[in-house]
Amino acid sequence: MRIQSWIVPLGIAAMLVYLGARDFFPNHQGALGRHFAVSLPQLLDGYLWTRVNGLGTVPWFTPSFCGGLPVLADPANLFYSIPQWLTLLWDPLKSAFVTFGLFSMVGLIGFYRLLHDRFHISSATSWMGGVLFMGNQYYVTQMLLGQLACHVFMLTPWIAWLLTRPSQGGTPLIKEHIVSPVSAAFLLAYGVWSGAMFLMVPIGLALLLVGLTWSLHRPDTNRYFLRRFMVSVLLAAGLSAAKWWPGVQWLANLDAAPIPLAFIKGMDDAFLLLLYSLFVGQPGRDTVLARFFDPKYPLETTFDYGFGVTFVPLLLLIVAAIAWMASRLATVHRPPLARLQQIRLTAIIVIAVIPLALSSYSPLWNAWQRTAPIWNEGLPLIHGWSSWVVAILVWSCLAYERLPWSVSQRREQALAAMLMVVLVQVFTDRSSLQAESYDPKPIVSAYHEVQATGRLPEISQIGAAVDDQTKNVTLPLSRNNAVVMGISFLFCNEPIFGSLLQRFPYQPLVLGPVTTRTEAGFNMKNPACYLAPVENHCRVGGHFQLEQQQALDQLVHYRPFEFTKPQGQDTMEWVSLLSVIVLVLALLWVTMDRMKGTKLVL
Repeated sequence: MRIQSWIVPLGIAAMLVYLGARDFFPNHQGALGRHFAVSLPQLLDGYLWTRVNGLGTVPWFTPSFCGGLPVLADPANLFYSIPQWLTLLWDPLKSAFVTFGLFSMVGLIGFYRLLHDRFHISSATSWMGGVLFMGNQYYVTQMLLGQLACHVFMLTPWIAWLLTRPSQGGTPLIKEHIVSPVSAAFLLAYGVWSGAMFLMVPIGLALLLVGLTWSLHRPDTNRYFLRRFMVSVLLAAGLSAAKWWPGVQWLANLDAAPIPLAFIKGMDDAFLLLLYSLFVGQPGRDTVLARFFDPKYPLETTFDYGFGVTFVPLLLLIVAAIAWMASRLATVHRPPLARLQQIRLTAIIVIAVIPLALSSYSPLWNAWQRTAPIWNEGLPLIHGWSSWVVAILVWSCLAYERLPWSVSQRREQALAAMLMVVLVQVFTDRSSLQAESYDPKPIVSAYHEVQATGRLPEISQIGAAVDDQTKNVTLPLSRNNAVVMGISFLFCNEPIFGSLLQRFPYQPLVLGPVTTRTEAGFNMKNPACYLAPVENHCRVGGHFQLEQQQALDQLVHYRPFEFTKPQGQDTMEWVSLLSVIVLVLALLWVTMDRMKGTKLVL
């Protein structure tokens, strides 16, 4: 690694991206992971809206799925995300592939900068940590399955890098605690707007673990990590208020989440499952279900248990632990940690246990989990452990750095570790991904047809798939692809309604034209009724009334229509606007100080 310290790691990183994506965009069957059945039609839907209205018009609703749905209020919608913006250049499949590769490199460089700049870890070890983070199986598995919002996870080291910049003497406190977290707040707000609201708690826990570890590791200078963290969270909440508020209204108007929340049997089972997932590989279905408390938990979610960082960090931690114990035994006088350091260490342990505790069944918090907004959607079990991916890599690199190796030895060992990550990628069993069966071709073909002809599909029918023999309604994985034929699939693939659409008020929709007149009005849901039924004089899941034909015509042609926003939405939009003004003023402040030659802490 002497030629250039960054050439070899970047070469290995490019190899990892290639190995991770070569057989799965698409797989050997020409198919994609199951979550692409939601994200790819969603990207096409966003592209159609943009072609009609431009980027400046807020997409409140779409006619494409389930007879009309909210868009802005959907916590997992991708409209305000880089994958969506890339569809202005490439089709949805290429956009997903570019996003995967781009954010793999973003994560690599961010983790390197975090370790090297903030923890003062050697370049070789920092690159090793970056490559390990880039290849983490949480990001790789989720992206290959089609959870495109998980690209936000790779911004975590950059947010931590921003929040842990050391204080510098003479810098006014207001600049430390307002200007410094502005960039971090922007990245956190992007996560909410881009459809990754389910990742905000895990990312927040990861930031706390990294920040407290940084404070524990380098107690020599004055720091304000927790204040910066709070300022960035509050500003991010303000920047994204116009997005999350209607989402909260929608969820509040639906029935209780259909996913059982009984999680894992106990903390010991959760910890063993976490260790297996981190250092051995993705556990099989039987391994996971054997540790479940509630047998009703949907089986398909067990396939998402990929958090692997390879066995390399475990090996580093074991070697460092042995060396530490040997040094402690050889030391006669061992001064205790200062009280503040003891508090920080205790906080790290408590925060690290939180994801495990909340994924384990306990009568102490089970009732709260079943009623808490957002949390009762069942997401923490799958995504909450991702905070350990960041923390375990920081801890292992810190532990390794304390070993008495020479610079040349560190380089050789770091190179060996990075090559080991490549070998693990080569020999990782991803047969389950090869069995994924979502067909992306209709979406890709429709995208290119719209580009070539300029003709946009109009939603004219409500459709469904019916078994020819039993005459029962079926739920094919690719049912959202019906949008390319101008059909809004009645029983669409919309996770917010549950895997079997338990929360979807489908009645009294019927198969046929959207202009069909039913006892409820036109044969199309008025999606404004999901968000503000009282304000719009309807019930949740209500239809367009006969006097609302113009609004119906606007919706099916991907145009906005007039409706009454949820209560409090105007206030939240003002909060977001004021937060943007604060953001812009802070950036102008930075620019002016730099123009004056004043060094300012970011």
